[in-house]
Amino acid sequence: MTLFKNIFTTPLLVDRFKPPEGFNDTLFKLCQEAYKESNQKLTDEKWDDYNIFDWKNTEIQKLKKIFVGTARLFAKNNWGVDLPWEGFALKGWANYRERNSFHGPHIHANTHLALTYYVKTANEGGAICFFDSRSGAPYFDLWGPNEFHLYPEESMIVAFPAYVQHMVAPVKDGARLSITCNLLFPEKLKSLLPDSQQNITFK
Repeated sequence: MTLFKNIFTTPLLVDRFKPPEGFNDTLFKLCQEAYKESNQKLTDEKWDDYNIFDWKNTEIQKLKKIFVGTARLFAKNNWGVDLPWEGFALKGWANYRERNSFHGPHIHANTHLALTYYVKTANEGGAICFFDSRSGAPYFDLWGPNEFHLYPEESMIVAFPAYVQHMVAPVKDGARLSITCNLLFPEKLKSLLPDSQQNITFK
């Protein structure tokens, strides 16, 4: 079941993919092997050093299609726009985290959507925390909570506007592997999008 939720004034999509047997296991092994071979380079601190969608593995290319399909669903539900399957620019990387590791507050610059697929979740901890992006919101509680915490499950996919500040809470037990994607809509279709989304380009 796909969940469309507004957190603060921000649209959020949460879906649960039903992968074929062995899909997540294969993704985990691929990323774990690359992580070791690259001397732990496949963390999000080194995300700009590679694009996971350059890998030719069947599972990685399948995941790319899942991300595009999710972006189309997001655009249709939030903006009433039917986007084609072609023309998207995607940049993806793996996030492998073990006990006590986390990722502090950040945004995804120069892109339209940020999407994350959870290959493996920690036994405890590792929630993704979203912060209210409205100016001044952290300083008062008139409109309700200023944070939203989502506890991921394996095979869950999350999509949200890239300007939303978020973080990954510390992993308390076990290991957590997710694959994150920056997705840019086709240039020729930007005129169909809200004004706030039209002037974004990859750098």
